[in-house]
Amino acid sequence: MLIEMDLDHLKRKYNLNLKGIINVGSYLASEYDSYKKLDINNIIFVEANPNIIEKLKMHVGNECIVFNYLIYDKDDVELDFNICNHSQSSSLLDFKQHKIYYPELSDVIDVIKLRTKTLDTLIKEHHIDMNKFNTLMMDVQGAEKLVLDGFVKNIKYIDYIYTEVNFDEMYKDCVLFDTLNDYLKTHGFKLIEYFDTNKGWGDALYGRI
Repeated sequence: MLIEMDLDHLKRKYNLNLKGIINVGSYLASEYDSYKKLDINNIIFVEANPNIIEKLKMHVGNECIVFNYLIYDKDDVELDFNICNHSQSSSLLDFKQHKIYYPELSDVIDVIKLRTKTLDTLIKEHHIDMNKFNTLMMDVQGAEKLVLDGFVKNIKYIDYIYTEVNFDEMYKDCVLFDTLNDYLKTHGFKLIEYFDTNKGWGDALYGRI
């Protein structure tokens, strides 16, 4: 994510006012350098995979907040989380078309049990000042709507959503691009720009109407 659509270019093109970012599904925070170049200092990274949290913390240092939670639409549910040989593709959803487009990157090498937390609960429990954050970034392998369904109390603070999107069912029962568009419209967002890799997925930027 944030390779096909450059955030700095989008910021200038659409005059985006990015105050602070909550990044769900951060992996090892490859976007961090882009955020810093844009002078974004309020950054929260949320990553489900406990095996990479220490590497993530080492990469971003003390300048960001890092949480190790599986974000979901309900709290305290125990779910299987699939660890993939391509760690960035790990997901709570099972592979589907991902195995067709990327067979060499679709081996599940471990399944771990994780307990879920909604974004709303995370914000409440950790006393996050949402006035400092107006951008949601998601890279959650098809679980985007599950994240958003647990964010209904605080989505009002968000002006921009940048997310990976699925044009094909890359993961079993993942939310598809058109469905996500319709869902976000009901929450007051419109599609600003998107990129299609022609391999079943892409990136999309939404802004509040």
